[in-house]
Amino acid sequence: MPNIDVQSPDMLIERILAAFPQTDLTNAIVNIDGLKNVAVIGGGRVYRFARNRDTQINLVKEIAILELVRLYVTMPVPMFERVDDDFVTYPFLVGAALFRNDILRLPEADQDGLAEQLDLFLKALHTIPRETVAAKGIGASGGRQTQAQWLTLYEEIQNELFLLMYRSTQTWVHQHFAPLLADPHWLDFEAALIHDDLAQYHILYDAESRRIAGVIDFGTGGLGDPACDYGLLINVYGERFVQRMGRYDDRIALLIDRARFYGGVLEMKWVLGGVRSKSFDWFTAHLDRARDVMPYGAGLE
Repeated sequence: MPNIDVQSPDMLIERILAAFPQTDLTNAIVNIDGLKNVAVIGGGRVYRFARNRDTQINLVKEIAILELVRLYVTMPVPMFERVDDDFVTYPFLVGAALFRNDILRLPEADQDGLAEQLDLFLKALHTIPRETVAAKGIGASGGRQTQAQWLTLYEEIQNELFLLMYRSTQTWVHQHFAPLLADPHWLDFEAALIHDDLAQYHILYDAESRRIAGVIDFGTGGLGDPACDYGLLINVYGERFVQRMGRYDDRIALLIDRARFYGGVLEMKWVLGGVRSKSFDWFTAHLDRARDVMPYGAGLE
């Protein structure tokens, strides 16, 4: 399968019209921001094209994940109605990306409501029986790594990024990996089905009802550490929001330090990817992320 030419959205439109000739795509929007997919939104539907063969393989796993999620989770998620070799399509879920400022502008009670709603979603996702997940043939999540792989990443960051960092930032990196160096079991976890990419643009928000309207893009999901999902939420919304979620879920207090680790290491992985690819958008894509994180061992308020 060839890589998609994202500079030629007309080719994508032509492909959709060949499959659905009656569809009106006059005002269609082509979203090329995804690292793994290109999405065309029009006619009340989403048409998602895999960028390459590896992404197409991940799509097979995503289909299995969504089939399972719909059995256990009440949150609206995509329902693929057609799967072709190069794209899938599903009805458009109405809602906009949930940004941190959207949350912070709300009254406290509404912020609590969003925290509880998102926590209920993750609790239901993380407690799907593992034997059921295994029976679906769903493997590891996209970001899952062993301790040896995390230590290799630590070495790579030192070798490739330290020349670009102030000493104060280098110190922060050392402090970030220190618990893993001190205890080889520090990141031990009981695997669960996770989303593994809960960025703000994958959480749909209904501003009128002040409710989450759905969660999309399970393409990197799979069996992994539930703390990964909370780590990305720390990165996107800040720890104060995750602290709110902790009022409804005792699990969060037990995994919060791992979540802090994953949230911080995500920043380093993006910078490393940008340096290696020499692509400037890797450095700018996450400028809107929160910088609200407590130190290891701080617990929950």
